[in-house]
Parts: sequence; structure tokens; C-alpha cells
Amino acid sequence: MVVDGRVLPTEQIRGVLTLLPGVVPHELLEIVPADRDYVAQEMTAFLLAWLVGLHCPVLNQPDAASLMGPSWPVERWRHLAMRIGLRAVPIRRETTGAPVSSIASPTPTAATVAVIGDRWVGEVHASLAASARRLADAAGAKLLTVVFDRADADAAVLFADPRPPIDDGRVSDAILAFFQQTAADRPPTGVGP
Repeated sequence: MVVDGRVLPTEQIRGVLTLLPGVVPHELLEIVPADRDYVAQEMTAFLLAWLVGLHCPVLNQPDAASLMGPSWPVERWRHLAMRIGLRAVPIRRETTGAPVSSIASPTPTAATVAVIGDRWVGEVHASLAASARRLADAAGAKLLTVVFDRADADAAVLFADPRPPIDDGRVSDAILAFFQQTAADRPPTGVGP
């Protein structure tokens, strides 16, 4: 791994926060335009293999579809929410004529819960925090932002996103605490019998 121009062994990594779903071709300006799609796919594949092979905590474990874990469409999040017994806002899609979607975007009354390991951050009813944790657990995500249609106990899931609002100091503090706790729980590496 190269950090600030220095080559470091991966054993020195104490934790990784992944917020990139994959390498996108239009960001590869140093690559010939005709080759950008291929190079982006290869870079994403390399990063996937590298992240999976790390021996440190990785928040947003990659999966086959995304480097940052479950980066699913709204329908899949709502389906999972309903499957585990949570309320979810219904979706109606039309397949004829002009593309139409009735997916509600977050309103000023929407409520957000960020799940970070065993912690959560959000100005919501405690039952919503528990629901957000259940959704994160069902998705296999240690890091997940869940958006509900409102903040009270009867709220329904709008969508979820593995990218938390890291500009919120409470969220960034919880992420740091997650890595500090997992580092404290891990045995030292490189120590022989």
C-alpha cells in the first residue's frame, strides 16, 4: 500500500472505511478514453480482492456488486425491511409511456439513523434505531444509513445507504470508536508462540 508516497505493509492498516462503490471510468483522466471502462473494471476487481484479503476491520465490507457493500436499489431495501417485519413505504412503478416513478424523496419530516457497528446516531424514537440496526444486521452491514418517512415509532423505511453522513461529528466519532474498539478486541499480529 502507498500512503503519501511511502510504501507500507498492509499489516500496518488498523481499519478501512469504504465509501466508493467502484472505480468510475470518467475519473480516469490519465487513461486513454477508449480504455477507461476496461481499466475501471480491472481496478475495481483489484480493490475488491485487496479489501477482502485484509486482516483488519473493514467498515462496508465489499460484495460482488459494490466495493462498499450493499449498495442496493430502493426496492431491495424496502423488500428486505418488509421481509424482517419492518414497515416500508410502498412503491409504484409504471412501465409504459414516459418513465414515471412514485418513489418519495426524503421530506423535511424524514428521519435518518446511522448505524455504526453496535452504535447508532439519529434524532429518532428508540424503536426506529432498533429497526435500523435490524435492517443493517439483515443486510450484513456494519455501517448503514437508514432513512424513515418520519421520526416517530410508526415510521416506515424509505431507503438505506451504506454511506453515512461522515460530516456529522457524532457519526465520525462513532466510526472512530468502532475502529478503536475492534483494535482493542483483536490480538496483536506478528507475535509468535
